[in-house]
Order: sequence, then C-alpha cells, then structure tokens
Amino acid sequence: MALAVPLVLNFALFLIAVPLVTVDCGSEGSSDSDPQPCCFPKQFTTYNSDAEKRIWAKSSFDFVNQRKIVNVIDSDSNDFYYTDMKAGRTYEHLGGTCKYFTTPGITRVHITFPCIPDDSQLIDQGGSLRANTWEVNSNGMSGFISVSQDKCYPITASLTDTDSGFSLYVFLTSITEGIDESAFDVDLSDCTEV
Repeated sequence: MALAVPLVLNFALFLIAVPLVTVDCGSEGSSDSDPQPCCFPKQFTTYNSDAEKRIWAKSSFDFVNQRKIVNVIDSDSNDFYYTDMKAGRTYEHLGGTCKYFTTPGITRVHITFPCIPDDSQLIDQGGSLRANTWEVNSNGMSGFISVSQDKCYPITASLTDTDSGFSLYVFLTSITEGIDESAFDVDLSDCTEV
C-alpha cells in the first residue's frame, strides 16, 4: 500500500504535465490538420547555405526596416549581399567589387516577403522536421518554401522569378529571433548599377 501512493502521485503529476508540454510545443490557435500561410518573425538571424552559389553565410532579415544582409562566411574579402526592400535593390559585394541590381526578380526571390503568400498551396506537412511546405506561384515568383510549424521559421526555399528566370536555392539553419544592427553597417558608396 505504501508503494501505491507514490505511484498514484507520479501518475497524477504525469497527467498534469502532458497537457502543459503539448500546449508549449504547438503553435497557438493552429491545427496540424489545417495549416494556414504564416508570417516569418519580423527580425531574425540565420546561418544559411546557397546551393547554387555554393556559399555559407550568416544572414539577418529585418522586415521592420525592410532590409536583409547576407554576410558570406567563407570569404577572404568580406563579401556580402545587401537587399534594400524599400528601394527594390540588391547590392552584391564580391571580391572587393560592389554592384547593385534593380531587377525586381533578383530582389524578389531573396525571401524579401514577410509572409507566405495567401494564395500559396500547402503541398506537405508534418514529418520529422515538423515543417509545412508551400507551393508559391504569385507576386512574380514560383517555387517552394518550407517553414517550421511552430514559429514559421523559413527552413528551405527554391524560388524562381517568373520574369527574369533568376533562381534561389537556400537552406537555413540555426534561426534566432532578433538581429545585430551592426551587421547592416556596410559601405555601399562605391557600388555601381548593373
């Protein structure tokens, strides 16, 4: 009888803890069976790999101030890509040379949109990564983007601009909310338009 009391108490604690863990792991107001397009965090930092350019980078996304910086890690010349979402420009500083593009497609596919477009189609959900994958075919883009189910963190994107044919294939890891403002302190004064 003395052994039964601790077992009953442990079982009672287990029953109390399970709903708390379940609520904490999921997203408020969402259902795994009916995911909706979501918005990324307003500001976040991530490490990412661009499969096409074969670069490893640390990127900061700032949708509040409409800017994004991609600092190439495996570079001896402080290479970076800076996107000014307001101006619709992408600056490319590679090997000591800086140029910028006003081509909408180049800027568009660099995940400069703060949310999964509303008309996107859910093509896969769940799995071991607990991610939702959306097919995007709007705003001049087509392709796929996968986001975490709980916080809408972008995990991978394969996007093509339908006008220019410019493509982006990127994998994002180690996502943290917030940005380091100093990451955006880059000199763009010598950049020339392409």
